[in-house]
Amino acid sequence: MLMQWKTTPDPFINDFRSLSRQVDAAFRDLFPTPKARPTRRSFTVEETDEAFSLKSALPGLSPQDLSIEVADGHLKLSAARSNEAPEGFRAIRRERRNVSFEQSIKLGPKVDPEGIEASFENGILTVTLPKRAEQKPRQITINAA
Repeated sequence: MLMQWKTTPDPFINDFRSLSRQVDAAFRDLFPTPKARPTRRSFTVEETDEAFSLKSALPGLSPQDLSIEVADGHLKLSAARSNEAPEGFRAIRRERRNVSFEQSIKLGPKVDPEGIEASFENGILTVTLPKRAEQKPRQITINAA
């Protein structure tokens, strides 16, 4: 037979728990945890005769969370997503963290920065970096004499 475990209330234990909660709250206020941790994302780089392709899995992000810039020979990818409760609601529990990262990739001399395109589908970001015209291989025809 199972019996319910019952404890008798001990005033000393209750006071100790209350003090422990107050100390924890004071330290949380003094040393808050960061809202977003910067991270680095991994990329897959593929090359064809026409272009380079960068692919990165970014689950949980949307195109509105992403920013891609090209400046000074670098491709800068950044993202930020906040996990705040919508207006009028309060969060009971949060298991998803805020996301924030920034990563810069140096573009080589083969890349044409004016033709860079990006797409985002099913959590996969694909950035297409076309090659400059002079860098693309071309076939030379041989004329018979």
